[in-house]
Amino acid sequence: MHIGTYDVETLQIYFPASLELQEELIKAGFKVPKPTPLPIIYANFRGWISKKPPITIERLIHPSRYMKSYEDLGWEKTTKNGKEAYIIPDERCLLDVELNEGREEIRLIIKPERYHIERTSIRQIGPEKWSNWAMFYLNIRDMMDLAEKLLNVVKPPNDLCGMTMIITKEVQQGGKEETYFCGFKRGEGIPVKDFSLCMGCFDHVISYLKNEISDEKIVNTLKLRLNYTPEIGGFAKIGLARIEGKKPQFMFKLSSFPIERSIKGLLKGVIRGKARGNLTYCTHENKIHYISLNPSFFSRAICCIKRILRGDAPKNQICQTCYQKFREPEWFEEIKL
Repeated sequence: MHIGTYDVETLQIYFPASLELQEELIKAGFKVPKPTPLPIIYANFRGWISKKPPITIERLIHPSRYMKSYEDLGWEKTTKNGKEAYIIPDERCLLDVELNEGREEIRLIIKPERYHIERTSIRQIGPEKWSNWAMFYLNIRDMMDLAEKLLNVVKPPNDLCGMTMIITKEVQQGGKEETYFCGFKRGEGIPVKDFSLCMGCFDHVISYLKNEISDEKIVNTLKLRLNYTPEIGGFAKIGLARIEGKKPQFMFKLSSFPIERSIKGLLKGVIRGKARGNLTYCTHENKIHYISLNPSFFSRAICCIKRILRGDAPKNQICQTCYQKFREPEWFEEIKL
């Protein structure tokens, strides 16, 4: 059953966070992370309060590294704080929300149409230790539309509604992003049922890898699809976000439990980080990317957010434990509906 299709305002998939992918490329002869950083998939085109700022070259993987010119992609060269930078034209990504026939799985299908690739910026800890590694943001009104349509077909059972929702605050990007997400345990969000994301299903990435190693046969044999495994698991942070320079947005982040994995590195003898999933081979023909959840868990979380925004939670018998009280930030008032 098709629930809805929505414009994703921002998409970020941090493939550098996967030690599984790092190991696969290192074994194939790639110099990861230097001089060949694993790419971040980035489509960032809506939600801005003012004009979208240019991106400095230190963050970008230049198009010349995937056999394109910046003019080919419609980029405009400029400067920012004295550094080479580029104004990137509007990009586009869609989100299809589907409920399977048995109504035991809701699938969020990510469909990037226009995007660019970046490298990780310098932070205190490496991406292999980050919790959040794939995320998208929607317009608040689109989130409310999704909530209404979903709750018409999937009503959380009363025993699930009787469980207290805990709101966790998280600050990211050196204070540039403030988020609030809900879950049944502090900091853990909602359990994920399945996911499958493929680095190689992005054409720029395949061109980039071929250009870096100059051996198409090697690239064609790489395992680049990262799949969910029950042993590793994962959870979704579903909530509200305020990013510097943007309007408040609905946030969905795929996160990992602190299950450790280690690999033999190039810059360091051993790299330790979080396990993400299982790598498999992909032909890159269908270009499918999805995250699946239990429909009752997802509808419970999105209902909680909806009621907070409407200012009427908790109220009736079912929702009397809809969320544990927390201090709402001032910017919540901008989106009260």
